[in-house]
Amino acid sequence: MQVSELMQDAGPFYRRQVERCSELGIDAGALPISHLAVRTRTWREYLVLRDEFEERSVANLENVWNGRPISKLLLGDPLLLSEAASLELVELIPPFHQRVYRMGLEHVGFVVGADIDDFSRRHRAVLTGQQFQSSTNEPMYILFDDYTHVKFHRRSLKDACELEGRAFVGFSTPTGIQPTSSPVHTKSPDLSGGAHRPAWADRTGNGGVARHRAGGRRPACRGRHACRRPLPVGSRRSPGDGRCDRQLR
Repeated sequence: MQVSELMQDAGPFYRRQVERCSELGIDAGALPISHLAVRTRTWREYLVLRDEFEERSVANLENVWNGRPISKLLLGDPLLLSEAASLELVELIPPFHQRVYRMGLEHVGFVVGADIDDFSRRHRAVLTGQQFQSSTNEPMYILFDDYTHVKFHRRSLKDACELEGRAFVGFSTPTGIQPTSSPVHTKSPDLSGGAHRPAWADRTGNGGVARHRAGGRRPACRGRHACRRPLPVGSRRSPGDGRCDRQLR
C-alpha cells in the first residue's frame, strides 16, 4: 500500500460511497467532506504511510488515543474527488482493529451540520449506528457489506479537533510511545479483525510529551507506533475506553 495508490483510488472510492448512499435515499454528494480514513494492516505500514502523507501535508495532529497515536493530516494541496468535491484531511488509523474493517480506504466522513438530528430521524431506517468519540464528535454511520463505512458528522473532524483546542499548526509528535511486542497480523490481504493486541509502553517517563515544529511541509519522520480500538456495535462504554457505539434501531 502506497500513498500514491491511495490518492489515485480515493476519487473512485468516494464516488462509490456516494452512489451507495444515494441508493439508500441519502444525497451524500451534496454534503461537504470532513475527511477520508485509511486503515493499515500493521503498525509498520502505518509508520511508512504516515511519513509519506506528511511529505504531502502542511500540518498534522497525532494525538494519543488510549496511549496510542492516531494521525490526522492536513494536505498541502486538496485532493479532487469529483467535479464538486475535494479532500483536505486524511485520518490514518493503525491496528489493533477490534472489528473487521476494510484495510486501505475505509470510510468517508461527511458534514451534515446543525441539521444532523433531523437527518438522523429521517434516515434512521438505513443508519447502522452512532459513535460517541468525544463531546464534539458523535458521528452516525452506515456499515456496508464490504466492511467500509460512511460517517455523518455535525461538524468536520478538523473543526471538532480545533473546538477541543487542538489546532493544525505545523507538526506535533507524541514521543515515548513504543511497542513492547509486535502484533500478530491478519492473514487476509484486505480485512483485519482477529489480531492480538500489542503491548505498549511509555518509555519517556513523562507521559509522552509532544514535540512541536511549526511551518512548512514535513520531511521523513522518526518511528512512532500506534493502535486504535473501536468497540463493537451495540456495546456499552467500559472502563478504559474513550468511545462507545449504539445501534440506531
